[in-house]
Amino acid sequence: MKEKKLTLTRPYLGLGYILVVNGTESNVTSLADLKNVKIGVPMSTPVDAYLFDHGYERGLYLRNREIIKALAQGEIRAGMVWSPALSQGRVEFPDGKFRAVPNYTPEPGLRWNIAIALPNSEPAMKLFLDDSIEELIKRGEMKKIVEHYGFPYFPPFE
Repeated sequence: MKEKKLTLTRPYLGLGYILVVNGTESNVTSLADLKNVKIGVPMSTPVDAYLFDHGYERGLYLRNREIIKALAQGEIRAGMVWSPALSQGRVEFPDGKFRAVPNYTPEPGLRWNIAIALPNSEPAMKLFLDDSIEELIKRGEMKKIVEHYGFPYFPPFE
């Protein structure tokens, strides 16, 4: 960022790989509940490496969409997808019996904060955006916006 003379606002959103299950998996609350279940993952991604390193059986797919399709069609019982992909999955497979696991928080190393980049030469704009972001988060507006699109909201991660 320094070489481009850019700075970042405060983070406004956390994104990451989330645990999604089909309708038959009503008792799943964590990744550990799926230790002996094949989990669909996008291949050659951080979540693929994480599951491999932690001894989980993986079903490899090219894209998040294919994982959601497999969940919707009952081909797999669980998957890990990039959280915004769930929104598009709900549009493409409106009758699919899949859901994000409630209260699941992406594992460290599988989650990131999102912020806005702006020129270093705009300190007043940075202050304005930082204050606005703080207010949107505090009032719950950011959460409402994200959840309107059908994927779980995570406040910026520590």
